Amino acid sequence: MLRWRLILGFSIAAFIIGLCALDVWMERLYSIPGLALFPLLILLVILGVREMLSMANRNHVTPVPYVTYLGCCLIAASAWGTFVIQHSASGLDSGVTPTVEEVKLSRQVSEVSAPVSSFEDSSAAGFAESVSECLAVVPVNSGENDETLETEGALTAKAHQKLLRKLEHLTPGNWALSTFALVVILVFLQEMWTFRRASGIINIRISYTVFTIVYVGLLPTFLAQIRLCYGLPLLIAFIAIVKMGDIGAFTVGKLFGRNKMAPTLSPGKTIEGAVGALLFSVGTSLLFFFWILPALGMTELGNAGWWIAFGGVLCLLGMLGDLAESLMKRDAEIKDAGTLVPGFGGVLDILDSLLLAAPAAYAFLTLDLLFN
Repeated sequence: MLRWRLILGFSIAAFIIGLCALDVWMERLYSIPGLALFPLLILLVILGVREMLSMANRNHVTPVPYVTYLGCCLIAASAWGTFVIQHSASGLDSGVTPTVEEVKLSRQVSEVSAPVSSFEDSSAAGFAESVSECLAVVPVNSGENDETLETEGALTAKAHQKLLRKLEHLTPGNWALSTFALVVILVFLQEMWTFRRASGIINIRISYTVFTIVYVGLLPTFLAQIRLCYGLPLLIAFIAIVKMGDIGAFTVGKLFGRNKMAPTLSPGKTIEGAVGALLFSVGTSLLFFFWILPALGMTELGNAGWWIAFGGVLCLLGMLGDLAESLMKRDAEIKDAGTLVPGFGGVLDILDSLLLAAPAAYAFLTLDLLFN
């Protein structure tokens, strides 16, 4: 078992590092962040939903699969897609009025390009092109003079700024919450559509469906927000801090564990292992903020007190996330959420510690506690 965990652990780490490198390369190529990591997020959400539905079925609860899958995927997609739209739109505005030559070039491109709907083409280029066409205000002809073009350039720049002001509210977080609200409505509509007679399980089914959407759909959006709003290095730092806590708990618990921490939920977890997890997570946090992140160009970092608090809070919430998933597994009378990853279990067995720690990491970053 230990050999499988080590082999697969290093393999998963190598895969994630390669995917992150691909994500950086694609962002430089297309100026859109998260292109390589977003499909992985959707895949993990789908696999996580499958495991949650399996546990529900063992408890004789039957959520409607398509509503659960669709809701989780829509929430995850909204967090990423909204940022891409906002990021693409902000690239249209340089803060200055376009010159005559820039307006001419823009109009020439519009004349030779087929109309493209921003809803049909989600790429940055397609969105920029469609907005440019929609904001065209003066027809161009061969006899148009430079004064007319300058006026058109000023109007176009003003329209761009107005568009950006409208898009300011389209942050990944509040758009994900709005999508979640719509998904909850969809859950109720589905139950109303299929209702025939009282069965005594509808409330339970609705509750489990909404909980699954929160747990597997909404919580992972914090991972997406860390990547999109604060960059890939901080996402890697977050994952490393939490997962090194898992490694510390397993290693120290195996070597020195004597006192059970939560025997009814997870008999293998010990107080000694929890102390090891705390030391590993805090040490990893200090390692990243003292050396790794500055080496990657992040120099305006805060003080070591907040870095220690960051590592400690993520470790504690990571352990809580692990115990929370153990609670669900014990209630379903299973050892692992799935069998996809030998030695680890299912997808939820890998993600459990990250899901509850991600909101706290996002709060640290949003409150600017880790930077000067």
